[in-house]
Amino acid sequence: MTSRIVLIVFTVFLLTAQCLRAENTLVTRVPNTTQQKPGYIWDLIIVAEPHGAYTEQSIYLNYSDNGGFQGSNNVEIIHRFELPEGAVVNDLWLWVGNDIMKGLILDTWRARSIYDSIVAMKRDPAFLTKRGNQYELKIYPLTSGQTRKIKMNIIIPTRWDSANAYAELPLKYLTASGGATLPAELLFRQRSPQWGTPGIPEIPNAVFNPLADTMGYIYQRYTVQNVKALSSFRIKYGTSFSNGAFFDNNNLPAKGNFFQFGFIPWQVMGVDSIPRTPVKMAIGIDLSSDFSKVNEVVIPRLKTAIKSALVTDDQFRLFVSGAGKIKELTENWVTYIPDEVDTLLERFVNSDFGDSVFIRSRTRILYGDIRAEQIWSYQGIELVADITTWETLPSAVNQITGSNAVAAYKHGYEEVLSDLQAEQIRSRLDSLFSQGGRFLTYYDRNRLFGREKLAKHYIPTLGVAYNTNSAVTLYRTENGNISQGFPPVHDRNGGYFFSFNDSTVKKELVNSTGDAMVISKRMGNGGLLVVTGIWPFNDDASLRKMMAIPMLGLNTSPFEVDYQLKDLLYTLRNTALGDTTTRLLVFSNSDSLVNNSGTEEWINGFMTPLSTEKLAVKSVNLLDGVEIIPASYTANDKTFYGSGYLMHRLAERTGGAHFETHITDWTSVNNLLSPGSKPMVDSLSLHFTFDGPNDSLISIKPVNNYLYNPEQPVIYMGQMEATSQITANITARFDGSPQIYQKSLAFNPSFDTTLKINIIPTMIGNEELKYMLLNTPTDTAGIVSKAVDNNLVSDYTALLCLEPNDTIHPLIDPFDETGLLSVELISYDTALDSVFNYALEQNYPNPFNPVTTISYSFPSSGRVQLKIYNMIGEEVATLINEEQEAGRYQIRFNAAGLASGTYLYRITVTSAAGVYTQSRKMIILK
Repeated sequence: MTSRIVLIVFTVFLLTAQCLRAENTLVTRVPNTTQQKPGYIWDLIIVAEPHGAYTEQSIYLNYSDNGGFQGSNNVEIIHRFELPEGAVVNDLWLWVGNDIMKGLILDTWRARSIYDSIVAMKRDPAFLTKRGNQYELKIYPLTSGQTRKIKMNIIIPTRWDSANAYAELPLKYLTASGGATLPAELLFRQRSPQWGTPGIPEIPNAVFNPLADTMGYIYQRYTVQNVKALSSFRIKYGTSFSNGAFFDNNNLPAKGNFFQFGFIPWQVMGVDSIPRTPVKMAIGIDLSSDFSKVNEVVIPRLKTAIKSALVTDDQFRLFVSGAGKIKELTENWVTYIPDEVDTLLERFVNSDFGDSVFIRSRTRILYGDIRAEQIWSYQGIELVADITTWETLPSAVNQITGSNAVAAYKHGYEEVLSDLQAEQIRSRLDSLFSQGGRFLTYYDRNRLFGREKLAKHYIPTLGVAYNTNSAVTLYRTENGNISQGFPPVHDRNGGYFFSFNDSTVKKELVNSTGDAMVISKRMGNGGLLVVTGIWPFNDDASLRKMMAIPMLGLNTSPFEVDYQLKDLLYTLRNTALGDTTTRLLVFSNSDSLVNNSGTEEWINGFMTPLSTEKLAVKSVNLLDGVEIIPASYTANDKTFYGSGYLMHRLAERTGGAHFETHITDWTSVNNLLSPGSKPMVDSLSLHFTFDGPNDSLISIKPVNNYLYNPEQPVIYMGQMEATSQITANITARFDGSPQIYQKSLAFNPSFDTTLKINIIPTMIGNEELKYMLLNTPTDTAGIVSKAVDNNLVSDYTALLCLEPNDTIHPLIDPFDETGLLSVELISYDTALDSVFNYALEQNYPNPFNPVTTISYSFPSSGRVQLKIYNMIGEEVATLINEEQEAGRYQIRFNAAGLASGTYLYRITVTSAAGVYTQSRKMIILK
């Protein structure tokens, strides 16, 4: 029997940028001008409903420029954002006057072409597209000082923590809003109380209050005072599975019977605990790169994570690498005491060694003219670089060699250099290159015929092959000097493609046929010349930032760094050899890019001494990219920062788990590091049997299964033909025990006649789409077809909302939940000397569109219910359902979510005096 070593590896990259190549910015601008101003979110409402594997979220909001472009009626809203890991958009609405337009799902190229042409005609579109995890929403036009309203529907994977399920809310999407505060109304929607009481982990005292019982749903409400004050944002809810499992299905006519089945292995098998042997844990903290040097951020996270991974009776050793050294902070093995972890790290921070480790150099950038600063700078660059700007490049010639990066624009056209000036600048650039610095410049047709004397000097064959003014898709290359710092794919509006005959020139950004719009050439002693043909003046702020960071080299250290991550891993591995109770926990801020080149060979060598042992690796990449987007490598639809891919593959090869903190929040990471009190499943199998002679399983797929989290249900979704009892047969084995457990659970399919609940086919479609993107990425036609069938935004599809016309019609009787919050108590009178009678008054105005006021009174306290019904007796809204004191009340009701027609509103007052009821008619006229 082989022994087992668990290696938990943390690569501590606390760089700065938000998620996979993703930016989170909201700007407003007038098209074809350079001025941009913040955009704002108003009237935010988030509606969340559990659906097992996923949580559905509907986001209602209004966009505004807050009067930033007074007098303009053609402001464009540009919102670039990311969503939580695994989330996908499956619907978009745009309000055009009183009409609501549903998004059309189209292939991205056609949708973008339509949007661009409509903007030119100043009509009303909204356009939502996606590349990787970078979403882009454009809305046009906005009249300055007014608002444009949308609804965006997303589904987000559900996670479990102990007895609670939770789903991330799109915090990064929301906090792109300008201003210091952003209030939100959070509604919890459910068809039944199966999912328990909602809460917000970040606001422990939050209590949801009943809001409405309408249209087949139960709503509860909580008001978040300021979303922007939160560092994470989740909704949680209890779970009450029968015997640790749940089964749900949608039997949709003409489509089929879709199901999801989930179970918590230890709970289903009745295995509450398997004794855990105390372990020895060798802990390494690598801070050898130039980033993640703010100890006020790094050290608290390290303390919490280390203490999450250790329990009573464990022992540990603690190593730190940095400044070219590896030092042990402990003396041999130390019995775990939480305070001891804090003491050791504080002692390190305050030591001479700590001082040397936390030194962080800053990139020195010289902008050779104002234009260069305008197009290759961004808000927040001062946090990572020291900036100087000169009027002209010749006037800055004596400062060039004191910089790490020089950027200039005007020298090739607007302010053409003399031969003497060019010679002097080239001499200084040669010195810059010899020091490992870089020079960034622009090139286009205006710079031909000898005007440009710098880039053309270093690349004599440089020319322009052609240019385009229309939207073009650019792809980063795999072997460029700086290409890994760009988004894998992005779209932009035009630019110049280069021609050259120089084998030393690298292509960095290319179109689908390989024509280059950004190139580079190694110069001197590690120096770099970067030439771009991107015309950036009409780019939004987010796109400028994504381009500037890699071209200026801000995502790498400005000096040579001796990365020590691998050396530290070897040190810790050697500590583990020969001791089956040893585990490894490693933090590293290595920002050196590691992709698939040579990764497998290194891992093979690393594991060779462990050939007789089972090594399970848990790894966490701490680069979260708040200010700087680091170099990244994308594999299997997931992006890894810096050395994250190496850690991921090491974990994957050994049956462990890897976390990227730009995707997974710190609370989840710490929870998953904890040994936990419940046994973790090691292996399992599942098969179904059917009672009906014609019943069968058509397809099945595992969804969001995290076997390293014992509290996370194992979930499967698929399609079956079943009209009678279904039996799920489960076989499982748990970590630390050779025993095999078996369990059979029986379920009966349900039949939804309302046809409103069709989320399971959408979730299955999303899983199938993810599989296609991973395994058949070149089948764009098939991917587009799958995404269109399920109304999902993918890398090749987009949602486009258009204004009403002869062929595109607004939604009829849309399911608009914003009206639920418009039931407002506007006045009441409960004075003791007043005498009240039972009365339900006629609403005013009547007919109305969409707001009316309803007054009622009653003489003694009791439970009051005020409901709205359509003319066939179906309840469509509950306005009041609560205990009230005697008095006269007025409420304001917003019927925006209801269609035109005649309705009944009925009051029922139940008190000690008896039951009083009365009804009246109201007319909605739209």
